Amino acid sequence: MLRMTTAEATVDALQRHGMDTLYALPGVHNDHLFDAVCRTAGRMRLLHPRHEQTAAYMALGAALATGRPQAYAVVPGPGILNTSAALLTAWGTGAPVLAIAGQMNKPVQDLILGLFSKKATAVMTNVPGPGVPLRFCGSTLRQTMFWVPSSGDIGVGVSILSYGGGVQFGLITDEALCPDPQAIVDAFAPEFEMLSLLAMMLPWGEA
Repeated sequence: MLRMTTAEATVDALQRHGMDTLYALPGVHNDHLFDAVCRTAGRMRLLHPRHEQTAAYMALGAALATGRPQAYAVVPGPGILNTSAALLTAWGTGAPVLAIAGQMNKPVQDLILGLFSKKATAVMTNVPGPGVPLRFCGSTLRQTMFWVPSSGDIGVGVSILSYGGGVQFGLITDEALCPDPQAIVDAFAPEFEMLSLLAMMLPWGEA
């Protein structure tokens, strides 16, 4: 009897159900899954977007367009959480989308969390949103916001979201580390304007 790893069995099951494409972001939790995909010798295609949300929406779009099952793979925790909107849309529309999230055993997770949370004081995330305002139940959604996921002893979380032709900046802080977060928020706009100006001054070939 042929022995398979869990990752190999997962990829084999995807192929048996007619899936030849995996929309995925790499991460240490999914290393074995990516190895198993590579061992298919091209029989399964791997598409790597820049954000977990994009991976999920790509799978959703493919499922709605083809009517065939689609799968995406991301890391657990914030990774799978970032895909929740697309996954819930798939559930609501009956689109056949499978979400795959790798996992480590708890002692290893605790070790890694402790290692990195003690070496960082801030976490920042940038999410590209829709370029035009969205409409919901007949009304225009003028503003959206999200909070960066953070854990351990990290005291500052920065979230940057582009939406409707603008950029929104959110900040969460530990009061003991940053008692006046509004000062940072107020300084963001002029710093962003300066960054935009410098980017426009670059030669076109380097921009």
